[in-house]
Amino acid sequence: MASEVHRALCPKILVLSGDDVDTVAGRNGARNFAELLRPFELSVSNISVRTSQLETRTHAEFSLRFDSQHILAENNSAAERGSLDYFLDSVQNHLRTHGQKTDYVHAIQSLEPSQDRSDWDKRVRETPPWSKEIASYLYRYRPLCAFDTFSRPTAMMLAVSGNHADPMNAFAQLYETSCSNSMLERINCSNTDILRMYLVVHDEANPNSDRSRSEALLDEVRKTYGLQCALLAINSAQETDATSLNLLRSEWNTPDLREAPMSEPEACLLSPTDRANIELFLREFVVKSLVPFLEKTLQHLNEQTGTARRGLTGRLLGAGRKWFSNKPQQEQVSLSGYDRQRNLYPTHSLVTQTRRLADLAFHLRDYHLAAEMYEVVRRDYEQDQATAYYAAATEMLCLTRSLSSNTDTHLFDFYTSACDNYLLGHTGRLYALRLTFLFSAIQTKRGCGGDVARAFLHAAEFTDEILRATVLESAALAFLCMPQPCVRKSAATLLESAEQFDSCGQKEFASRCYSLAGPYFERKAWPAIKDYVLLKLARHAQNSGQNEEALAYVVQLFYSSNRGESQDREVTKLLLEQYKYSDTKSSIELPTPIWKSALSQVMSPRTPAWDIFLEKHDYANLRHTGATSISIQDTLMLHLYAENPLHVPISVSGLKLAFREEGGEALGDATVSHDFATMVLGPRETRTVEISVKIMRCGLYRLAGLQFILEDGIAVEQSMLKPGPRLNATKAHRTSPHYAVDETLLVQINDNLPKLTIEMIHAPSEAFVGETLRLIMRISNKGAATARLFEILREPANCILGSDSKEIGLLNHTLPAQHVPSAKLFHEAEIAKDQSIELEWTLSLLTPLDTCVEWLFLYKCPQNHTLTSFAQHNISVKPLLVGNIAYKPAQQLSYLALMSLENQSDEVINIDGISLLSSQWRASTQAGSSQLGNHQSTNYAIAIERAVTPRDETIPMALAAIGPLLGQSWPAFEPAEITCHASRIHGQGAAMPLASYIASHGLLRAKSVEESYSFLPESVRQRAFLFVESNEVDFLVAWSLSNGRKGCTLLYGAQIGLRSDDPTELAKLSFITDTPSTSRALYAATVLEKAQLAQQLNVSPLANFGDCISVEVDVRSASHQPCPSDPPTIRAISVPLYIRNESVWRLEFTLRLLAAHNRSKPTQPIAPWTGNTIKRGTLEPWSILKIHALVLFNWVIGSAL
Repeated sequence: MASEVHRALCPKILVLSGDDVDTVAGRNGARNFAELLRPFELSVSNISVRTSQLETRTHAEFSLRFDSQHILAENNSAAERGSLDYFLDSVQNHLRTHGQKTDYVHAIQSLEPSQDRSDWDKRVRETPPWSKEIASYLYRYRPLCAFDTFSRPTAMMLAVSGNHADPMNAFAQLYETSCSNSMLERINCSNTDILRMYLVVHDEANPNSDRSRSEALLDEVRKTYGLQCALLAINSAQETDATSLNLLRSEWNTPDLREAPMSEPEACLLSPTDRANIELFLREFVVKSLVPFLEKTLQHLNEQTGTARRGLTGRLLGAGRKWFSNKPQQEQVSLSGYDRQRNLYPTHSLVTQTRRLADLAFHLRDYHLAAEMYEVVRRDYEQDQATAYYAAATEMLCLTRSLSSNTDTHLFDFYTSACDNYLLGHTGRLYALRLTFLFSAIQTKRGCGGDVARAFLHAAEFTDEILRATVLESAALAFLCMPQPCVRKSAATLLESAEQFDSCGQKEFASRCYSLAGPYFERKAWPAIKDYVLLKLARHAQNSGQNEEALAYVVQLFYSSNRGESQDREVTKLLLEQYKYSDTKSSIELPTPIWKSALSQVMSPRTPAWDIFLEKHDYANLRHTGATSISIQDTLMLHLYAENPLHVPISVSGLKLAFREEGGEALGDATVSHDFATMVLGPRETRTVEISVKIMRCGLYRLAGLQFILEDGIAVEQSMLKPGPRLNATKAHRTSPHYAVDETLLVQINDNLPKLTIEMIHAPSEAFVGETLRLIMRISNKGAATARLFEILREPANCILGSDSKEIGLLNHTLPAQHVPSAKLFHEAEIAKDQSIELEWTLSLLTPLDTCVEWLFLYKCPQNHTLTSFAQHNISVKPLLVGNIAYKPAQQLSYLALMSLENQSDEVINIDGISLLSSQWRASTQAGSSQLGNHQSTNYAIAIERAVTPRDETIPMALAAIGPLLGQSWPAFEPAEITCHASRIHGQGAAMPLASYIASHGLLRAKSVEESYSFLPESVRQRAFLFVESNEVDFLVAWSLSNGRKGCTLLYGAQIGLRSDDPTELAKLSFITDTPSTSRALYAATVLEKAQLAQQLNVSPLANFGDCISVEVDVRSASHQPCPSDPPTIRAISVPLYIRNESVWRLEFTLRLLAAHNRSKPTQPIAPWTGNTIKRGTLEPWSILKIHALVLFNWVIGSAL
């Protein structure tokens, strides 16, 4: 975790060497001796150091940094060299010189965690190489800067060649240079702050070199300058050493902005022994010189400075600085000696020494002391308003605490504070960016992905160009390193990074970010972002000449979306362009097929009316198993469903049908012919295309695919394979999806098939409502095999096959408890080749609307394939006899019905008979008119009384069917058959074929139930209601015309009295509609739907069936008598009241006689009730109670009741 930080902030060694040493280094391609040492900066390992507490610690790596003296003579100012712009220019120059890695692919293939989470976590933490390069540039780019104390050298290495003519004088000159005021001012150090190492370089490659002379020089240097000296012998190889050459090449190609050679070395005289000597020299330098120097200086400064800053002196100094800092700007005196003009602190000031103590503790990994001193000096900088110094101290405090503590919660605050203060200066962006990478490296190792992402996003605010793109990409990857990966934020940040890479011209990097983010938005159904990413990827691939890849991206844009017309036009244009320039000329597959295989099917030839009939009755439910079979002489009808997913028109041409023999090879183009030419689909248009197909070879074939030309230039291939219906026969079928073989696109071509043709022999074209029609048709087999007829579909459903000898209207009959009108009619008959049969149909028309009678005959061939034939006949229907029924209670336990009949035609109608049909009521015979002239009407008064009291089973049936919709569980209920009573009202009565009546009544009953219970599903309506309710009556009116035409008009749906429901069933109905469901619902919408359904049931006819008690007033039977206590003109009138219980239940009642309100004629007095005005009692089922009420009446004035 600390390695990257200490590599970036390692001790800097300033190498001072003469031309003789640079010549020795030049034999290896280096321009100076410091460059020759660069490959060995990380070679020192396993170093033991002592902290301020005299605790010994061993560190696996102790990095060094070697800089030449040329960095002190740069023409650029420190401010310019420390700017982010200068750094970015240097990076780009290095990339142009040494190249960059562009063949990298992200380690993860998806932003979302995979099943192997551990492997995904490992891959997501891999840093992209370009991000590593940027970090390496930052870590190694350390220009001299006053506030960046780590840019100052910790030691100086004075190197002189043993072959120098006057080596001691050369050492003296180098020493004077190192001690000169200009040098010390340049590096902002005192003479005692620098460790000096004296190195004698012995060049083995020089023929005039003498090892003994170099050793003698070393002894003399040791006597003059002390023990900090060494001898290094190099260039002992006789020829170029490949290992050393590769070592130098790899180092000089490493991202580093120091004075790297402009070309690779052509020779390298470093032998393995030389490399070992250099590594040994550096290790001894660290162990014997640098580390002891650092430890000694640390102990000295800690005793003198650290103790003072931690004790009473430090607190007093801080208080004094605070007091002085409150003075006005012009009177402020810096106790630390801070020079605001030069932005410098004196080298011997307390603040400088405190900062140096913190840096030394950091080099020796004494993080506790370092953090303590950084905190102290940070306050000093804050008091002096030295913004850059304050930012640098805060940076080191942040890094030190990050390395020493895993529980510090203020680290990100330190980071943002350092960055914000860095940004106040001209060169601060570079150091803020370096801090970002160092802080993120530490937090990544600690597993704090959230802080890493926030840090990189913060860095994106003050960077631009490729740096901003890099930190955004790093932030996106950091979001994935969190304990709970923030995938959406990662994808959004990747898009920002890709946009930034794109604006910088880095198309390869941008494409990689787009490729990683795009699939996430596709899976999350964000089509706008997905389309944008695909379009960008297509453009990048197109610009780079990768036409195949560009075509693959553009094809994915061909789907139904909310894009506008302009965007879809651009997609179409780009698709044409990329297909034109792509190398492949094979067909492509579209992600959204234009031809919908799920809605396409093969059919035998038929007329448009045939298709309308199939659509009306849901052909999918009527289709039988087996492939469509046609004769080889017939033409196959292929119904293809086409859909344009775009908002612009598209053209389809050159259609080829790929029929494949089931289990065999595909048919050739010469075997299949069709009549499809060119089709233009409008924007978002859907169309069913009928194609006549001729297959000229017998066999079983499947439409496996289609090939066509899109927009006159794009060859498209589409599969038409699809699964059949889902299987549900076994447990395995129900637990996991299993599908049968699809047969809708399967066709059997035979040369031995039957073919049925239908001819109408007798079929009237005009009829009156209620007229009984007789239709006769002839079915002939014109094919080559026997046809086995097994099912007939007809419309309307009351078209009855044959003539039923049973008639209803004259005799009682048993009716089914339930009857659902169905178009299906099972009828079996075999018709041999060249033979025919005749079928007779009976039809009674119910409404005055023109009717088209249609039949679909289903039959099988000897191969057991299903074939169909269709027939239809149009009938013009006119109104004739219209009836209306009204009724009211009679004084006795009966009702008086008033039937009104009206002749709406120009014919004279003979009323042959009238009958009443009911399961509860019967009517008496009434006399009336037997003939109606044109447009005349007549009335019949019919007395109706109860015949029986059947048990009405409407409620238990409804409970069993509707209960599950409300979350209630009720047992299944099987209703009993219904006995229908027939009563003759007029003439000999009216009769109607029983089958025709059941079918006609069923149609009218289904329509009535649908109107009253439209809120229920159709399947529930069919199971929930009886065929005939107990209080329901039908009237049949038989009529005839002078020309012999006759019929029977059905007056449906009159309801007299109340249903004979059981009281316990009513209680159950109230319970199911008023009690909340006991089953738990997953969604709130389900609870709301159940409540709405219960409310609708409460106001439906099922729960509202009228008043059980009625009161009739018989004014005509009223009698009057004088009142003895009143004047003679006041009489008391007795008015009889009849209280009727019209239900089958025993009821208790309370009758209150209320005072009448004023009438519109106030001059007439009101006759008040007198005597007892409240009557309570009990009524037995279907009974009547007569009572008398008294009314006071003024005999002179007169009054009205």
